[in-house]
This record gives sequence, structure tokens and C-alpha cells, in this order.
Amino acid sequence: MRRRKVDRRARVVLPDDFANETVVIERVSDNELRLRKKKTLAQLVAGITPENLHGEWDTGPAVGKEIFVTRKSPAYVPERGDIV
Repeated sequence: MRRRKVDRRARVVLPDDFANETVVIERVSDNELRLRKKKTLAQLVAGITPENLHGEWDTGPAVGKEIFVTRKSPAYVPERGDIV
């Protein structure tokens, strides 16, 4: 990578394969940044395997007006003021 300094701002020229990509910049330490391409939803879904897929878990009873509708629960009709 090349670096040039203009107006007290460091600018980085990225390789061509980063063109038209969303780039994530992570601060690793006080003097190190890490650049990486942001993965698309399709790339994330493609990484799902039976080994890293988890099942459902119980979060306990509702404590407010929130509701989680599943296929097993009865039809829910929101009331005025409910957060949906």
C-alpha cells in the first residue's frame, strides 16, 4: 500500500480488489488499524453449517408488553400502545 500525506491527513490507497466494497476499519491498538471488506448477507449465510447452527433457547417470561409470536402461539392482535 502507498501512503501520502496531504493537509495533515493520512490517506491510504487501497488495492483494486477493494474497489466498490464497503470497508470496515478496526483499531487494533494505539498505532495499528486493520482494514477488511465487509461481508454481505449472502456471504454470511453461506458460512452457516450444521456445526455452527444453534437451536432455540428459552429467554424466560415476558416482563413488559413485548411479545414473540411463534407458529405454536395463538394469534396476537396488538392493542393501542403495544410495541410491535
